[in-house]
Amino acid sequence: MAIYHLSAKVIGRSSGRSTTAAAAYRAGERIEDGRTGQVFDYTRKGGVEHAEIITPANAPSWMSDRAQLWNAVEKVEARKDAQLAREVEFALPRELTPTQRLDLARAFVKEEFVGRGMVADLAIHNPRHPDGQERPHCHVMITMRNLTGEGFGQKNREWNGKDLLEGWRERWAEHANRALERAGYADRIDHRSLEAQGQDREPQPKLGPAATALERRGEPSERGDHVREVAARNAERAALEVERRTIWERLDQVRAALTALRDRAEEGVRKRIETAREVMDAAKQRIDGLLGRSSTRQGTYGGADRDAVLGRPPPDTQPRSQQTPDRDALLGRNPPNAVQSTNREALLGQASGPSDRIEKSYGADNDRDRQ
Repeated sequence: MAIYHLSAKVIGRSSGRSTTAAAAYRAGERIEDGRTGQVFDYTRKGGVEHAEIITPANAPSWMSDRAQLWNAVEKVEARKDAQLAREVEFALPRELTPTQRLDLARAFVKEEFVGRGMVADLAIHNPRHPDGQERPHCHVMITMRNLTGEGFGQKNREWNGKDLLEGWRERWAEHANRALERAGYADRIDHRSLEAQGQDREPQPKLGPAATALERRGEPSERGDHVREVAARNAERAALEVERRTIWERLDQVRAALTALRDRAEEGVRKRIETAREVMDAAKQRIDGLLGRSSTRQGTYGGADRDAVLGRPPPDTQPRSQQTPDRDALLGRNPPNAVQSTNREALLGQASGPSDRIEKSYGADNDRDRQ
């Protein structure tokens, strides 16, 4: 699994260090310090995969020689507490091949350091981790002064900014993630702190050169014990995290299965309801057909069908005035509007006209007077 690591520190005389010694150790070479006459020989050092110096376009050719470059840096710095160079160290992904790692380191160094005017001494180390796996990482020593003509000018204070270091940290993650993606790996690294990432893991401490030497000789060290304790706790946390994720994945699978069952059940219920509705509609249509109901007027009889069932003509086909005699005829009586007056007079034995009634009344009165 790819891990993130990028750190930067200053190599200074106040801590008793020199750039000639540091460069010889990182490159696995022999360099003589012209200022002190001391020789640093690390040609028998193992684990160095690659070392090279990358210079800006305006740098003189002699700066590509490691011994000349760092002796010039030592010479230009006169103070006993002088800051000589800056070293940036970053971990390289184990997943990449040595060629891919070198291409990645070169691209990052050229863009972030050399592109700003710094001379960069790059060295890739790949020692074996105590767990037996590779531990590839890159050391980059960069100059701190501007280049002027054939030498060094004033120190560039802008290169000391904290924002610049934070930018390097973020852009290294971007470079590494692009390289992992191109190589077909899904692993990614993150420059943010573990807390910012929401990870419950302790930062892994460095073993350091002294403890590393003891561990290589098979002698345990306090620093080594501390590193192993942190690694054990992190491994335990990782195992718990894997177990937690497994449980959540199983819960998700159960939820998905229950959702599928619910959907199937709901679909079955819907189909049964639709089938029942179809059966009810078919039965209703059959009943309506038997009762003579119109299929387009549910719940009521059609006018023509109802009258046909009752044995009478449809009421809408004739005027209402012509419907009454038919009703009276069915009841055995005459139409009231047409013969009402005549029938009443006939029953009373009176004349049909009003003049006859008057004359009859007048004659009756005269007869009474004569008597």
